[in-house]
Amino acid sequence: MTIPVITLMDAYMLESLLSKGVKKEALVQAIENHSLDQFKQTEQSYDYAQLNESVKGKEQNYIDAVKGPYAISYLTINGLKNLLRIKYGFEEGTDFTLYEKKLEQLTVTQQQLTEIQTLVGSVWSVKKVADQEQGSYTISILHASLLQ
Repeated sequence: MTIPVITLMDAYMLESLLSKGVKKEALVQAIENHSLDQFKQTEQSYDYAQLNESVKGKEQNYIDAVKGPYAISYLTINGLKNLLRIKYGFEEGTDFTLYEKKLEQLTVTQQQLTEIQTLVGSVWSVKKVADQEQGSYTISILHASLLQ
């Protein structure tokens, strides 16, 4: 299966709705019907009409992204930090330490690890630093330029 690729802003919008309790099935239906602007009352921080435009002609890509996993087309360190907050509730300083080109000491479940590995694409590398109790891991996420 090909991993769908979406923009960071589109990921913010989708993950924000999911974090507010919108069901994946409702998002899929809104993508199919080009009615994502119906969610503007659920999450007022974003322009869902813009997301409708992004989806046009790429409906299956976005449906696959909602069902997960997906990758981000261009992911910056701040974009990564924000996406981890929106998608998983991880906070800088509490759940991980953020540097210019890396993120360290993040403890995740196996499922989160798998999702994050896919999400960050080829520009970032996820490294297991330590195995924790009950199927969780401490990881670092490094920009590819640090691996050269």
